[in-house]
Amino acid sequence: MSRIPRKNKRTTRARSKNSKNNEISMEDDEPAAVPGKDPMMAYGEKAIRLTVNWIIKTNSAPGGLADWYAKQILDSKESSKSESISANFAAKNRMADLPCIETTRIKLKHLADGQKDYIHANLVKTIYAERTYIATQHPMESTFEDFWRMVFYENVDTIIAVFAQADRRNYVSLMRELRSELNELSDKTSKSYLISFAGAAGHWVLKPGYDLVQLMKYCDFVNVMSYDYFGAWASKWGAYTGPPAPLHFAMPKKFSGRMNVHATMKDYSCQMRSTEKINMGVPFYGRYWRNVGEPVDSSDDMWRTAKPTNSEGTKFDGGDIQWRQLNDTWKSRAKFHQGAKAPYIWLSEQKTFVGFENRESLQSKVRYINEHNLGGVMIWAIDFDDDQGSLMESLDVCGGDEGKEQSSATSSKFPYKCSPIDEKRWWTYDDNPELAGMCGKSAPLIDGFYPVCDPDDPGHACCGKYGYCGSGAEFCACPECIDYGADPSLILKEPVKPTQKVTWYTQEAEDGRRGRCGREGPPLEDGTAPTCNPDDQNAHCCSNGGYCGNSKLEFVLVHYVGKHNDSWLNLSSDSNLEQDFGAFDFVEQKIGLNSDPIELMEHCIRNPLLLGTGI
Repeated sequence: MSRIPRKNKRTTRARSKNSKNNEISMEDDEPAAVPGKDPMMAYGEKAIRLTVNWIIKTNSAPGGLADWYAKQILDSKESSKSESISANFAAKNRMADLPCIETTRIKLKHLADGQKDYIHANLVKTIYAERTYIATQHPMESTFEDFWRMVFYENVDTIIAVFAQADRRNYVSLMRELRSELNELSDKTSKSYLISFAGAAGHWVLKPGYDLVQLMKYCDFVNVMSYDYFGAWASKWGAYTGPPAPLHFAMPKKFSGRMNVHATMKDYSCQMRSTEKINMGVPFYGRYWRNVGEPVDSSDDMWRTAKPTNSEGTKFDGGDIQWRQLNDTWKSRAKFHQGAKAPYIWLSEQKTFVGFENRESLQSKVRYINEHNLGGVMIWAIDFDDDQGSLMESLDVCGGDEGKEQSSATSSKFPYKCSPIDEKRWWTYDDNPELAGMCGKSAPLIDGFYPVCDPDDPGHACCGKYGYCGSGAEFCACPECIDYGADPSLILKEPVKPTQKVTWYTQEAEDGRRGRCGREGPPLEDGTAPTCNPDDQNAHCCSNGGYCGNSKLEFVLVHYVGKHNDSWLNLSSDSNLEQDFGAFDFVEQKIGLNSDPIELMEHCIRNPLLLGTGI
């Protein structure tokens, strides 16, 4: 998406404390739909609002931006019943299946004799005249000149350009061309020019869609759209309530830990290996849900789920509301979530939840910006503020002794611990719902590697002793636990791949096979007896009963006890039964180091005076 600033238009301001030119990067803004106002307003704003959320959806994504793009063109005022002429200019079309309508297409101006006026771009008009915008394809190298000719001669502020993931390289070419042109212009005018672009918040589209290292060679700032993590979207994810821009992860267990501003800032910083060109996007609006149920976690009032309005469970009653329109009565009922650093309102009598930003949450973000030496802040949008400019006053990232001290203290130190690898070596729900979250040496391999946990997801950064990723002490603090978030370099700890052919059952095996070994265990598909994984320190031994394990670990887990006289005795792996139970002449065997837990329990049942019965 390209945004071309013009004079006498409302703008969204990016405050950048590292701007050498003291210039202001400007982005055209659009208002959010207002509950209780003209319902047709949403139609006029649909194009811009959806683009914020779907900025780099691929052309092949079902129901994605490409499908919506085509519908917007065909539904615009003057294109009804008109035929697409795209096929007539195939050489200038990146995506031939997207329409370009004769009655609404842009015609290039000021051409030399013999030049064609065709460019794959449409002028889309909404019900509000000032909401006209251009819908086009991302230019090819052969159409750069046409693209910039259109930009400079069409009096339209907003351009929506759809592009596929394969256009990642071409986006860099576009910025390189723009920087070259601006450098030539700078030589003529003796003025300096900044280039900034809007960047997506979602990590799932960041790497496929943006070559940040190359882009930032030609751009001064990236304005990260670090908001809209939660909203009443038209999908199953629209059910989950939350603030539009939580600063930190503070959701209940099993929720993604990357749906927050900190995770997004870390993603950008680790890819760029720098922070000073990143502007954090902040919303001057909130999002609300109606028909909301009880909390997901009874101890946390903020995270709830709304009931859908359709049978498919993909539509929800909700929307967005500007800060200036938040009712004073509502604001007085606001609570502040200390974990997420975000305010919210729960109206139990109306079953309505509102998440938003206020002075306190924005001040937390300012402190974060200074502590992490980010470039500055980008606002969506300044005219959503109240008449007193309350929120703007909270965003002083440049002034004040506190900000200067914080910035100078951290400017020389990179503030994030980044993953040492570029590829993904952890199982996600998108990969396979049944394998999602499995980790460790007993988990099924991912691309030939032992799966680890995502160090950038604070909700699932630790591999627990039972081979699943999670957070909290049970996953991060046990002797067998591995905390990849605290030390991402552990991802490279050898062995990262099996040191021999896999001849053991992995974690996804069915009950009765998982963890079994030897002749007592069920054979593998080739008829051979399964082994234990020699690389797995927690399950490298095969017991007489045909189970993989580690004897000391098994004793801790099973916690065998015996009763002598009136007192219980704990039995460790080196316990001497004759010494502890010398009064019993029927004790003839010691507990072996590789004894199987089930075998031992059967022994207890057969010999009730020995262990675990309390007799």
